[in-house]
Amino acid sequence: MAALPQSKGSVLHQGEPDRPVLKLYGATPVSFHTEYRYHDRASKAKYVWEKYQSVLRGARILDVGADECHLKQHLDGEASYWGIGLGGSPDQEVDLEQGPLPFPDGAFDCVLCLDVLEHLEAIHFVFDELCRVAKRHVIISLPNPWKELWSAMRCKVRPADRPTKFYGLPLERPDDRHRWFFNCDEARRFIEYRADKCGMRVLQIDVEGESGNHWWKRWRRRWAVRWLRSDLPADVLFAGTLWAVLEKSDG
Repeated sequence: MAALPQSKGSVLHQGEPDRPVLKLYGATPVSFHTEYRYHDRASKAKYVWEKYQSVLRGARILDVGADECHLKQHLDGEASYWGIGLGGSPDQEVDLEQGPLPFPDGAFDCVLCLDVLEHLEAIHFVFDELCRVAKRHVIISLPNPWKELWSAMRCKVRPADRPTKFYGLPLERPDDRHRWFFNCDEARRFIEYRADKCGMRVLQIDVEGESGNHWWKRWRRRWAVRWLRSDLPADVLFAGTLWAVLEKSDG
């Protein structure tokens, strides 16, 4: 994976050939990692538990945009779970676009918001609310929409009834869609900036991506940037989901 602009002290965890690797940002070594790979919302819940159980064990957990509350089945017996959002089967229906989260400051040990913020017009406000109601940790994931666009651009024949994912113009109004178009580096800078404003420090940010051990993959990424006549890092076209763990700063 070609290098993104990295924070001081960043490290790269090298995976096995042809397996995803993590691009890590921050001064600490890898703290949150799993070899488990997810493929849908249900398996993503297992991925979250396997990767972040060190902060989820015994914690009071708020899952923002919980959908079917898949994570609940993986938690240990000492943890408590509350899922909110619209759609699916949350414990409490909450419209995230309408005012503050209905909880006091520091009500939950850990707040999760996974692939949700990009759907909200009030993304900045809701991010701050996640930090407000968290006593210890916030875990966030964001997609890389640029990857989806690049995939669409490379598609030689695209069915007329399949508009560009999340951003195209479907024939009928969709129930939901993304509100923001950003790349993984913009997502990282957004999280770092707003975390600092909210009195949180970044423990780890990692970005899913493909292994760069094969020459043809490196060549493909270089070719993509040249074809676009751009000086952008190639990762903005190929990186996957970004994951971030924030911790409440002392004092």
